[in-house]
Amino acid sequence: MTQINFADNENTTIIPLNTLAKPARLVGLDVANAYVKLTTGEGTEVYPNTTKLLSAEDKRVLESEGNHAEKVYTYTDDNGISNMYKIGLTELGVTSSFGKSDDRYRSEQFKKEFVLALAKIAQKNDVFVVVTGLPSEDYVEESNKAALKEFANRTYSVLVDGVAVNFSISHVFVELQPRGTYLSSVYDIENGQLALKNKELTDVKYVAVVDVGWGTTDVALMTRNGQLTGKFGFAYGMSDAYQLLKDNLISDFKSLKKIPLIEIEAEIREHGELYAGGKLIDKERIVKELDKAFNATAIQIMSNIKNAISLDDLNVCIFTGGGVVALREQLRDKISGEYKKLIANNPQTSNSKGYFIRGLLIKQSGGF
Repeated sequence: MTQINFADNENTTIIPLNTLAKPARLVGLDVANAYVKLTTGEGTEVYPNTTKLLSAEDKRVLESEGNHAEKVYTYTDDNGISNMYKIGLTELGVTSSFGKSDDRYRSEQFKKEFVLALAKIAQKNDVFVVVTGLPSEDYVEESNKAALKEFANRTYSVLVDGVAVNFSISHVFVELQPRGTYLSSVYDIENGQLALKNKELTDVKYVAVVDVGWGTTDVALMTRNGQLTGKFGFAYGMSDAYQLLKDNLISDFKSLKKIPLIEIEAEIREHGELYAGGKLIDKERIVKELDKAFNATAIQIMSNIKNAISLDDLNVCIFTGGGVVALREQLRDKISGEYKKLIANNPQTSNSKGYFIRGLLIKQSGGF
């Protein structure tokens, strides 16, 4: 089987624990602006990247009801302060590390999101090997990689519905985010093993991966064997589309001002409708304004890409990310050239799957 060898190892760090209590469990973890995606040997899980701090009233209700739909996580931060949270909700009062600042990866909120993501899938005394990633414009800052590497060589304890879940992180590998999509386009996972599914991508001369996310769009330029030749990104993504939608509606529905963008996106995607102040906004109006916002966003994304590179120099261009799910038709209309255009299978989760595949490749080469 053809296997891609990566020459640049700047993205990799290995910080082993002295003693591993049990065999390591590999996870591809993508703590993105809008959603958290985790891929393991058992499959992939996706949920909104939000936390909700439980109030005294919330706790009282929990104690009185006993049973509840969402798990409750008790997390202790680096200052020793413990609080109870629910995760993955889309409602008023939720918090997220969403932002276009390099400070995101050093924030207490991001640390909480990272640790609770693993607590969500952890079993007793799990030892995780984590492969994660950074968008192009964040990847160039060594301090961002360092912030992610600090999660390694540590043991964590989180109460999940009152039961202690203890786990460790033995290794952290930090990958360039769009390269995760490339790997998930080249390989598939069959019975926990790698299978080559798209040999063409290992034969072409130039490949670009365009990752349209919630807050950023990232582009990686690579050669036929997956070697990185260039990268760039810009702070424009699906949050800008929903901000345009919100701006176009807010003059008629002023209560929208208080509703987070992620909640607006979730309501429309999951239910096909949107309420403002208890009033249902006309569906035709939503469809019309969404089309305008998506079209404007697709134009801006393609304009930024074309200002940075010549698409005519490419053999294959892979479009991925949660934004591609929404912008599929608008982007297709604005893509021209002789190169082959691919839209990744399951673009929302292609990065976490690629990170998991990267982990398998590292393991095959004796990296852990």
